[in-house]
Amino acid sequence: MIIQKKSPVLTYCFWTLVAIAVLWACFPIVWMVLTAFRSMQDFFAADVSLLPQQLTLENFEDVIDRSGFLVYMKNSLIVGVCVTLLSIVISIMGAFAITRLDFPGRTLIARSIIASYLIPPALLFIPLFFLVTRVRLHDSILSLIITYLSATVPFSIWMLYGYFSTIPQSLDDAATIDGCNKVQVLTRVLVPLSLPGISVVTLYSFTLCWNEFLYALVFITNEASRTIPAGIVVWIVEDSFAWGRLMAASSLSVSCT
Repeated sequence: MIIQKKSPVLTYCFWTLVAIAVLWACFPIVWMVLTAFRSMQDFFAADVSLLPQQLTLENFEDVIDRSGFLVYMKNSLIVGVCVTLLSIVISIMGAFAITRLDFPGRTLIARSIIASYLIPPALLFIPLFFLVTRVRLHDSILSLIITYLSATVPFSIWMLYGYFSTIPQSLDDAATIDGCNKVQVLTRVLVPLSLPGISVVTLYSFTLCWNEFLYALVFITNEASRTIPAGIVVWIVEDSFAWGRLMAASSLSVSCT
């Protein structure tokens, strides 16, 4: 048996490209954090450098003590937790119904859910805006929870549908013989075996709600109900950007996720 050794040149080139890709991906985050610690004088200095000339916590103090950032964070947490919990419950029940229950139109419903996931959220923006306005949910956190569910539920059902489909039906039959009903089969067999998929659904749903900007900016005009992405625009006035405070707020937001 002939063992071919990898060329050290190819190995060196490969890891060099990997290092460049990692640096390229991490540079915006590093720049954001460093900018958050810059003083106002650094932004108007003649010599611009990567590292701040003087580290300061002034931007973080302004964001936390002199703005509504903590209110924005509370609203983001409320929306994120509610949407995540509802997405998990709805997707578990939906995936269980599609994979384990026999009813007419099951295949059509499964395909429709997958097809709805392919629709870009921006395409639904205008009809959802009119719907939210018509039912008088404008300027309400509930409007964000409902609209975000339209984006998270299809993906969540599709993800758990794949997990439930890989679990043998014989496990359900064995649990039924032991006296379990449908709900117990779901909670004691399928859910524990699908925890990796549920964790993906949890992470996806919460991250989407935490970072979403367009719906939060347009649906919520009341400052007391804004989330973080829509709230930090208060530091953008026409063509004037408070970069220090923007980067400080962004750093705090990223650190929470």
